[in-house]
Amino acid sequence: ADWRNDPASAKHLPETMFRQRLHAFVRLARAFEVQPVLMTQPFADVSSALTPDWADEKAQTRFNAMIREVASEEGVLLIDLSHYLQESVPEWNRPMEVFYDAIHVTDKGSTLYADQIAARLLPLVRNVAGVRRSTPAAASTVAPQG
Repeated sequence: ADWRNDPASAKHLPETMFRQRLHAFVRLARAFEVQPVLMTQPFADVSSALTPDWADEKAQTRFNAMIREVASEEGVLLIDLSHYLQESVPEWNRPMEVFYDAIHVTDKGSTLYADQIAARLLPLVRNVAGVRRSTPAAASTVAPQG
């Protein structure tokens, strides 16, 4: 099956193409003066009727490794949700604790994700906001008070 026409075979997407697309994403974002951020996708040992047929733990592990490598090579912020859950969230892999299937999160999982993503993005957002506030162009766009 051809991965371009058959979503079930998407797990066979060539790794080289995935890596090239990550690099292209980073470079395109930077070309538009957007700060790129890469993030891993955790994979739980939880399976249900809702688990997609294409979900593949070995492939996800390889893709996460490539995401980490490209983030390092490109010098971009990495939000490593996979590592975060494994290292910081007890029983993250227990059924219905964080995931209701291999890749989809429960309400608790959504909250954990949101808290970790916000914590990792906050310094970046503060830095970007500080840089914009300190530039003469940004200062001139603020309406005088009083």
